[in-house]
Amino acid sequence: MFGFLVAGTVVVALVPRLMTDAAELLRERPGHSALVGLGWIILLPIAIVVTACTIIGLPLAFLTVAVYGALMYIGRVPLAVWLGKRVLGTRVRVGRIGAIINFVVGGLILLVIGIIPGIGPLVMCITTVFGLGALLLRLQVLREAQSFRVRSIL
Repeated sequence: MFGFLVAGTVVVALVPRLMTDAAELLRERPGHSALVGLGWIILLPIAIVVTACTIIGLPLAFLTVAVYGALMYIGRVPLAVWLGKRVLGTRVRVGRIGAIINFVVGGLILLVIGIIPGIGPLVMCITTVFGLGALLLRLQVLREAQSFRVRSIL
C-alpha cells in the first residue's frame, strides 16, 4: 500500500501537468474514460497473447506486458489527484506541489477505502478502470498534438 503512494508521488512529481490534465479529463468525460480503461484492461492481454504466438512478436509482447503492468499500477494516480482536488478544493496552490498534495490526500483516501473487506477490492478495480482510461485519453491528446507539430514542420 505504501508503495503506491511512493510510486504515485514520483510519477506526479515527474509529470504533474499530465496527471492534473488527466484528472480534469476524468471530471469532464467519466464515461469515455471508463470505456477506454475497460477496453484496455480486457483487449490488451488478448493482443499480447496473439502477438506472442510468433517468434518476431515475442519481444514486442514482453515489452507490452511491462508497459501494461506499469500502467495498471499507476492507473489510479489520476483518480487520486482528482479525488484530492475534490476534497481540498482551492486550498491547494497550482503546480507541482499542489498536484503532489492532491495526490497524497486522494491516495490516502483510496488506500483507506481499499482495505475495507468486500468493497475495497471492487472500488480499487473501478478506480483503476477510470484512472487508466483518463490517463490513456490524455496521452492520446498529447500524441495527436505532437503529430500535428511534426506535420506542420514538414
